[in-house]
Amino acid sequence: MNRKIISLAMIVVLLIFCTACGKSKSLDQVDTISIGEVFSDPSEVAERTMTFTVNRAEVSSNMKELGVDPYSIEGPDNFVWYYGENGKFTSIQYPDYVNLENGQLKDGFVFVLVDITATNIDATSKTTGDSSGDFDSDYMFLSSRFNLSDLSQKELNDKGKELSTYMTVRQLWCSQQDIRGYYELCPGESKNFQLGFVIHCAAEDYGSLYLTNASALDLAIPNLLLVDLDLGTNG
Repeated sequence: MNRKIISLAMIVVLLIFCTACGKSKSLDQVDTISIGEVFSDPSEVAERTMTFTVNRAEVSSNMKELGVDPYSIEGPDNFVWYYGENGKFTSIQYPDYVNLENGQLKDGFVFVLVDITATNIDATSKTTGDSSGDFDSDYMFLSSRFNLSDLSQKELNDKGKELSTYMTVRQLWCSQQDIRGYYELCPGESKNFQLGFVIHCAAEDYGSLYLTNASALDLAIPNLLLVDLDLGTNG
């Protein structure tokens, strides 16, 4: 009898613990990284240490104002997706969201340019060399590891119910585009590069934009990186 009581008590404790673990966090419960702060991303390397610093971020409704040619993001997969005012999932294919001649983005969209410095202390990459010439190195790192998240807009399910995950978009432009978004960085070296994102931000509340290492962002996931881009309400 006592054993049954103990077993039931243990089950109750486990259920309470699991329920607590399953609760989603709010932004004020997550440590964020500031502009100029050095951080590491263990998921980027096979072993040892590599660090990153976000030096600055800029936002504009015109790509050319930030020095990026709209033609440079040309590609069949370079679409932008978001949830509209009615909560409906919407995607816009390139180049329908940008004027290719003057660089002006469609109303409600902005271009975010993030300047990053990567420093390889003594790390090797998870990307294995394939003897192709491009990747015949233990030090090829992927710039598209970082994404942009709008923490003012959570994702929705098919019934329009708000989920605990947040809108995240991948880069559409990178200054290191010569080798499919990869760059070589040997131990002891540093490299500066820029990432460009197009995001729907109709409310112009740019302070909700964060750089992250997550492709599907939930504040409760382990090893989450969130860099506050310090763009304020008007960039």
